[in-house]
Amino acid sequence: MTPNVGACSPNDSSRLLWMYAIMCDVAEYRRFASEYRRLAALLTRTADKEALELFAIGWDKIANNREAMLQEQSEAA
Repeated sequence: MTPNVGACSPNDSSRLLWMYAIMCDVAEYRRFASEYRRLAALLTRTADKEALELFAIGWDKIANNREAMLQEQSEAA
């Protein structure tokens, strides 16, 4: 099954699908970070909140790295 890439046709290059996959990954990683922050807001112990914030920061870093990779790839084209 081909992912839905909006107005792009199935005949587009595999590079476009690769870029679409990275964008989806970035959005998912940002959702993970957001969810950790949401959960941290529900907790009362500072140590627990800080632990979840570290997870959120980690997911943000992964998302940032993936975005940078996508940017480099699109500039190289």
